[in-house]
Amino acid sequence: MQRASNQQSSESAGGFGKGPSESSRGGRGRGPFGFVQRLIRGGPSEEELVETGEVVLLDAERIIDASGTLIASQSGEIYWETSGIVAKVMVEVGDDVSKGDVLLELDPLSAPQNVIMAQADLISARKDLDALLNPTDLQISNAQKSVADAIEELDNIENPTESSVAQANQAVADTRDALNELKSPSAAQIAAAEQEIASKKDALRDQQEALDDLLNPDIEALQDALRDAKFDLARAEQDIELTDIGTATSALQNALDTLDDMKERQVSVQKAIDGCVVHKVEEEDDRDYMQLTVTEELAYSGYTYLVGPVYQVFEETGNVLKDTYGNIVEHQLFRICDSTRAVSVDGVTRTLLEANEDVSAAKERLREAELQVERTRMSNTTAWDVAAKKVVDAQEDL
Repeated sequence: MQRASNQQSSESAGGFGKGPSESSRGGRGRGPFGFVQRLIRGGPSEEELVETGEVVLLDAERIIDASGTLIASQSGEIYWETSGIVAKVMVEVGDDVSKGDVLLELDPLSAPQNVIMAQADLISARKDLDALLNPTDLQISNAQKSVADAIEELDNIENPTESSVAQANQAVADTRDALNELKSPSAAQIAAAEQEIASKKDALRDQQEALDDLLNPDIEALQDALRDAKFDLARAEQDIELTDIGTATSALQNALDTLDDMKERQVSVQKAIDGCVVHKVEEEDDRDYMQLTVTEELAYSGYTYLVGPVYQVFEETGNVLKDTYGNIVEHQLFRICDSTRAVSVDGVTRTLLEANEDVSAAKERLREAELQVERTRMSNTTAWDVAAKKVVDAQEDL
């Protein structure tokens, strides 16, 4: 840049230092302006022109394209001390880091078992340390109580009370008595020991006999036992089919029949009570009434009259019904029914409440009969199981 500026300045300065004649001779036909003059004018004029220019600074750049590899003056490799999945990257390429900075974080769930256990141990150790450094009031109180108990125990040892001395002397005496009994046992102790020895001998003899039976079995006795067991099993099977089950089943059927009879009686009593019920279609204190029944179902003034029940209407309404429907409407004597009255059914007089109680009692007896059947079956089955086991045991012994 500096050389280009000096060269242009020197050339301009040389042009200014020459006279008119030297300028015309030196500039004639030279440079781009001289060439243009010759084209236009056909040659140089008598008066030669002086060329001037502004001195400027120029920036000259030279670009060189090349390829290569940059190598840091210091480098190093970092390795994990464990395996796992990277959950978070704390730095970027080119960041400055210092010793102790966290670069990456691992996903705790992907860490090996030993790392998880180490973290758990660290947390537990921190909690223990915190508990030691910051004890609770209860821990301090317990520690103080332990110290007080230890001081009291030490004081009792150093300065025993009369009671403590007496208890210690009694313990020594009891120990001496036990030692003397071992050295010189009493007659009762000797008798008890002999009794225990005799009991052990009897048990040993029984075991020896059992062993002899196993080594030298009595085949005839075993066959007799097996025959008896089979007989007991056959009798148990017969009992299941005939004995108690038949009685229990008969009682159950009787209970069922009784329940059916009570239900029929209940229905009969209910029908008798319902047959006396008067349906008050119209009701007013100062009017005359009529009670009637119908032999066919009919509807009048928004009300449906059914066959069977007794209906109570105003006399005017009853007369209209009789005039309108004729013999279908029958006038009845005026009656007042008591729903709690007793009704005679098959020679038995019962109120509706008593009939209901009879049904409940019959249901209870049926339930008891069902339970008795189940108990009988279980009892017979248990007896059969016992007999079957005896057969199996006898066969194994044989």
